[in-house]
Amino acid sequence: MNLSDVKMGCRQNKAGATMCLCRDFHECNDIAWREKLEQMVAINLPNLECYRSDETDENRLEKCEANYCFYEESMDEGDDGNSTVTKFSSCGEPSEYLFDIDLFPSWATPAMFPGECSIVETEAGHPLLRCMCNEDGCNDKPLYSVTRGNVKCVVYDSSLESAEGECTGHFCFIQQTYPPFFEHRVAKGCLSVSESNHNFKFEKGYQNIMGLEQWLCEEDFCNVDVDSARRSAGVSAAIDNRLTTGQRLQLAVLLFCCIVRIF
Repeated sequence: MNLSDVKMGCRQNKAGATMCLCRDFHECNDIAWREKLEQMVAINLPNLECYRSDETDENRLEKCEANYCFYEESMDEGDDGNSTVTKFSSCGEPSEYLFDIDLFPSWATPAMFPGECSIVETEAGHPLLRCMCNEDGCNDKPLYSVTRGNVKCVVYDSSLESAEGECTGHFCFIQQTYPPFFEHRVAKGCLSVSESNHNFKFEKGYQNIMGLEQWLCEEDFCNVDVDSARRSAGVSAAIDNRLTTGQRLQLAVLLFCCIVRIF
């Protein structure tokens, strides 16, 4: 994932949480450096008017306020060729992790950025479209078009009883969580992203965000297992095997450190 344009500094969201990002030196997010963190550049987040779907009627939208707006479509592709689509607009709850990077470690998309839509599939025939946007009222429909890629991938989720399947996308991925942050879980699937982000934010490789590990690769069925994904993505096993979880977050993926405080 290409994070070179992410701004270093501190930002506070509407939930009252503050996140500071730094990459001056290793462990620069240690609370012992509190004075240095407090001297960091203050970054202002937008205050937007978004839409929230009514829980009883998906076609009824209510207004809400947030720093960023979200839109989702859950698709059920039937064997007869017909698809059922469930639409959902929101202000991105839970919002404590919602900044100019959405760090909430949801299972399908461990990180999102404003101005981005993606389609993720971890269960055959059930793709999920998710968009994050930064304009007033931008989440009543998909703001950006997503065309699925042609890379063939394995689909599997250890939490489901269904067998492995196939899907296509711009990237294949395999990801896992593990104690003490989460229960152990493994998923394989495909990722397609809006064209403006295809060659910008997303790159093949390894990332670890708040305890969720993910390998992205761009060859057919390269996500059959972790070793295959590593080889295809050009990631050394030494990177994701020898480091502790905290070091992985700091060194292998984000290329900067973060501290989140909730007041």
